[in-house]
Amino acid sequence: MLFLKKLLNKFLPKQDPLDTSTRVLNYIWYALGEVLLIVIGILLAVNINAYSKRLDDERAFNKEVEQIYNELIDLSFEIEGYNNGIYQQIYLIDSLLNDEFSYDHALLPPLYYYLDTPHIFTGQFDINFQDNVAKLNPITVKQKRITTQIFDYIESSALYLLASEQSSLHKGVIFDYVMDKGIPVAYVQLGFHGLNDLDNLRLLNSYYEYTENEIRIAKQLMTDPVFINKLKSLKLKKGFILFKTEEIMRGTTTVIEQIEQNFVSIKQYLPNIGIIGDAIKGRTWHDDSVDMTLIDPVKKQWHVRLELNDGEVKFRADNLWKRDWGGVTFPKGRLMYRGDNISVEEGVYDIYFDLSKGLYRFEPADTQ
Repeated sequence: MLFLKKLLNKFLPKQDPLDTSTRVLNYIWYALGEVLLIVIGILLAVNINAYSKRLDDERAFNKEVEQIYNELIDLSFEIEGYNNGIYQQIYLIDSLLNDEFSYDHALLPPLYYYLDTPHIFTGQFDINFQDNVAKLNPITVKQKRITTQIFDYIESSALYLLASEQSSLHKGVIFDYVMDKGIPVAYVQLGFHGLNDLDNLRLLNSYYEYTENEIRIAKQLMTDPVFINKLKSLKLKKGFILFKTEEIMRGTTTVIEQIEQNFVSIKQYLPNIGIIGDAIKGRTWHDDSVDMTLIDPVKKQWHVRLELNDGEVKFRADNLWKRDWGGVTFPKGRLMYRGDNISVEEGVYDIYFDLSKGLYRFEPADTQ
């Protein structure tokens, strides 16, 4: 303001400071300066408020994206476990078609019903991200791009095809035929994720003991041409489901990677990992998990030292059976989401769980 006044004075005639007009002009300059300061203050306040709102909007957007990101990670685990179950169903169907079923034939009645369910994600996965997506308010180009990608992913035909209760995949292939032959359904919740050497079917038989006649009918179905053709159709349907779930997995992985690349501040929620099983000295499958210690949050690695007996163990999250991991080899191997129990040998071990690489290992501990 002072600079502007000096600049204008170069072009204005000299005035007597005692002159009334001079005093009036000085008052005008003073008033203009006050007005200018007020305007600058208002503009600064508006900009500060706008900046603060942008930060609040960005934090709110990132919070919703982080929630979606972690739900997608959970979904990827569920798809992996779901596919493991489908692969095992296909393996058992092949064993029936090739007359290589080596288990007790008393397991055939519940096995038939097991093989025909489930065909869809309904009741298996929580894929309802719509509430979180509806809260997204993208402003920047980056935010709009990831929002569009999430919308496209959710609306993908493969996801809805497998999630919709109206999907044709929800209809059974051999279920009605087996029931019409006089083999009743044992209405007991049968776990889908892994058979653990058909232990679930044996458990089912303990709730409903099939008669010798029902078992005989089940065996006869293996020479029934209509039933054989239905089994082949069932195998084709399982293969189609695998094709679609792998398509969904690729889409899920793509969105996860895009979020990680563009929103580096977003983090994965790390659960409390524990180990459970009858091999843990002094514990059973009905006890709480033994907590493991998170030793590297970046690499997502946990550790615990335990004394084990000959027996079996599994890893699980948050002391619940909602998320658990097994494996098929000892003393190390690849984690299988909702896979078989891990058979272990007696000893004291440093046990490592690596969620990032999907690995586990049991190292004999130096107790000296």
